[in-house]
Amino acid sequence: MSTVFLHPKRNTYYHRAQIPKKLRRHFRGRVELWRSLKTEDKDEAKLKSLQWDTRAQRVFLTLKKHGATMNPAEIDALIERWLDAELEVGEGHRATHPVTGEWLDDTAMIRVSQMEDLYEDLGRCNYHRVEQDADEILKAAGLPLLDHDSVEFKKLCRRLLLAKMDLLNIETDR
Repeated sequence: MSTVFLHPKRNTYYHRAQIPKKLRRHFRGRVELWRSLKTEDKDEAKLKSLQWDTRAQRVFLTLKKHGATMNPAEIDALIERWLDAELEVGEGHRATHPVTGEWLDDTAMIRVSQMEDLYEDLGRCNYHRVEQDADEILKAAGLPLLDHDSVEFKKLCRRLLLAKMDLLNIETDR
């Protein structure tokens, strides 16, 4: 939301735009952006304010889409931590539960089905199955959530699908 106001000490109009809460970290916590419209005429100020509002909204949209970026090394580090934690869960289960032939048959059938689903999702760039897991990985690392439509989030989800395939293969070997 934006407003036009007359500055009491300068007698010129200003444009004021509210910074969305999720984007304030990019503005060092500021809540508003102010811009002098360099006019004392209210009608002219309204027109100039519309131009500034368009610019501000474009910046906000760009930051929403691309503000939280991750490089491939950061994504790999997150996925590696996730994979290690998941493998540890499997080790804990094997350490406390006996492995029977029936259990091996059942888990093999489940893993084949899961692998087929993951391959299909990967081929179709369908990340819905792992979006919640990706959000949880980011939260656990103390990172801000990414926009689900951003390229970085999709890269994270794709890498997570591949890691889930790796996990299934490793667990099958163990």
